[in-house]
Amino acid sequence: MIYRMRIYQAIPDKLPEFHRFFNEHLLPIQVRHGARLVGRWETDDGRVVAIWEYDDRDAYQRIDRAVRGDPASTVAREAQASDGPLYTTYDQTLMSPTPVLRPPTDHPVPVAGGMPVYRKLVRDRIPELINRNGGEAHTRRLSDEEFATALARKLVEEAEELIATPTAEELADVLEVVRALATATGLSLDEVEVIRRAKAAERGGFDERLLLESVVYPDRPDEGPTEVGAEPRSALHYENLLQRARADDNVIGLILAGSRGAGIFATDRSDFDTYLILRSPDDDWRAGHGAPVEVWPMTFDEFRRHALVGDPDAWNRPTFLYARVELDKLDGEISQLVEQKARLTSDEVGRIVPDALDGYINSLYRSLKNQEGGRELEGRLDALESMSPLLTTAFALEGRVRPFNKYLRHELEQRALPTVGLEAIQRIAREPTPDAQRVIFRDIESRARDAGFGSVVDGWDPDVAWLRGDGRPTP
Repeated sequence: MIYRMRIYQAIPDKLPEFHRFFNEHLLPIQVRHGARLVGRWETDDGRVVAIWEYDDRDAYQRIDRAVRGDPASTVAREAQASDGPLYTTYDQTLMSPTPVLRPPTDHPVPVAGGMPVYRKLVRDRIPELINRNGGEAHTRRLSDEEFATALARKLVEEAEELIATPTAEELADVLEVVRALATATGLSLDEVEVIRRAKAAERGGFDERLLLESVVYPDRPDEGPTEVGAEPRSALHYENLLQRARADDNVIGLILAGSRGAGIFATDRSDFDTYLILRSPDDDWRAGHGAPVEVWPMTFDEFRRHALVGDPDAWNRPTFLYARVELDKLDGEISQLVEQKARLTSDEVGRIVPDALDGYINSLYRSLKNQEGGRELEGRLDALESMSPLLTTAFALEGRVRPFNKYLRHELEQRALPTVGLEAIQRIAREPTPDAQRVIFRDIESRARDAGFGSVVDGWDPDVAWLRGDGRPTP
C-alpha cells in the first residue's frame, strides 16, 4: 500500500464552499477510478488534510492519469474557476507503511472516526478471538481473485515483520502464507518442494551468501548478460544511476520515461530513458542515445519549461503521459510538474488547436481534390499526412496531450476520444476514401465549433460544405 497526503492552505471564509466542492466534484471522480479516501481533516491553523490509499505506486499513477483525463475533471476545474480560489497553496507527499509489530488482537489500533478499520487478511480464528475478548469483528469472504491478491500482500506484510523481528514465530507466519498461496493456486507443498529442488539443482541455493554487484562480458561489450537468472546489463546500470542520484545533493529528481516508465511494451532488452533534475548544471551526467541508460540532465528551471507549448522541445511533451517519478527531493514539486505536463491548459489548447486544425483541413482538402481528380496515390499520401494534425487536434480539443504513435492504441483503448476512434484511424490508414475522411471531418468540425474554434473552419469557406460532402468545390 502507498498513501497520498495532500495539505491545502484553505481560505478561511471559503471553507464551506471548499468542502462542498470536494464532496460534489473531487471525491466522486477519485472514487470512480479506484482511489480510496482514508480521511479528510481540518487543522487548527486553517489547513485541510486529505489522505488517499492505493494498492501500490503503479496503481496510484494509473488512477491519477484516469482522474486527470476524466471529462468530469474539466467540469470541476471550470466550476472552481467560476467560484474563485478556495485555497492559496497545497503540498503533496506520497507515503509508504513502515514495518511494525502487530498489536495484540484485543488492543486494536485506533483510527480517526471511531471504529478501527483494518482491511487486511487475517487467520481464520482471529474474528472468534476478537469476539471472545468482547469485540465485534466485521468480516466478509473474499472472491478467488481478491483472495490471491490479499495473500500476496499478506506475504509482503509477514516478510516485513520477519525483517523487523527475525524470530521463529515470524518465520512460521511467512510459511503459513506460503502454504495458503500454494493451496490457492492448486498446488501442494510437496509439489512446490519438487520445483524448489529442481531450481536449486540448476541455479543453486543461497548457502554461499553471494551478492551480485556488477556483470562484465569483455567479449560482448554492447550486450547484456544472457545467462539464466542474470539481470540485464541495463537494469544494473539503472540501479547504479538511481543510487548515485539519491546520494548526490545536486540531484533533486529522477524521472523514468519510455516503455520502462510506462510499464508497457518493455522487454528485458529495453533501455532506460531518464531525466535527471539538477540544482545546478552538470553535463557529466549525460548519456546519449544507444547507452544502456540514457540520461538527459537539466536544471529545475529548464525542466519547468521543458516540452511546453512554444519550447524547442515541445515535440517531447507526450513523454510525460506515462513517465514515472522515481526520485523527488522537493516534496512532490517535481511530481506536480510531471502531472501538469501530462495535460494541456486552456491556454495551450488555444495555441495548439488553430494551427493543428488548419493543417488538418489543408491536407484533407488536398486529398479530396487529388482523389476527385483521379490522382489516387497523391490523394492517399495527403490523407495519411492529414492524420498527424488531425490527432493533435482531436486530443487537444479534449485538453489531452497526443501520445506518441507507439502508445496511441493503448491510450484510446483506455480513454476513447469523442471524435476519432481506432476503427476510423485504421480505416484511413488502409483505405482513405473520400467518404471515410468526410465522416471524420464532420465530427471534428462539430466538436471544434462547440469549443469555440469555428472561425478556423470558416476560413475554408466557400469549400466547407464540399468538405462535409455537400455540393462541389470552388474552381
